[in-house]
Amino acid sequence: MILKPLPGLTYALIMLTAIVTAVVLRRRHPTQLYEAAFHFVTAAVLAILQNSGLFRGQLIKLYFISYFVYRFLTEFIRPEARLWLHLTGYQWAALAFIPLFVALWIHDAQSLRPPSADGTIRVG
Repeated sequence: MILKPLPGLTYALIMLTAIVTAVVLRRRHPTQLYEAAFHFVTAAVLAILQNSGLFRGQLIKLYFISYFVYRFLTEFIRPEARLWLHLTGYQWAALAFIPLFVALWIHDAQSLRPPSADGTIRVG
């Protein structure tokens, strides 16, 4: 009886070979795996927050801010071209977008607050 390789097993072996080659022989971080783990954990945390009702109306901004922080940090170990001040283009984009999403968070948090009993909107 001739055994045929399982497609999933073949793919797993190819991926394992690629990871070992990238990490061991070329001494590079498997940043794609780090990113996959980040998204998996972030999805789980956001699902828990959504089910608990925390950060209602803010979850997408929380995701973007956390992704920009993650990407800013992992760019230090990625083999990307360095621009001004030894930062990559992705890091500069993250530095631009983080304050933007924080400002959107603050703006939306103020507009999502219910008015007080006398009809005035509380700020701060």
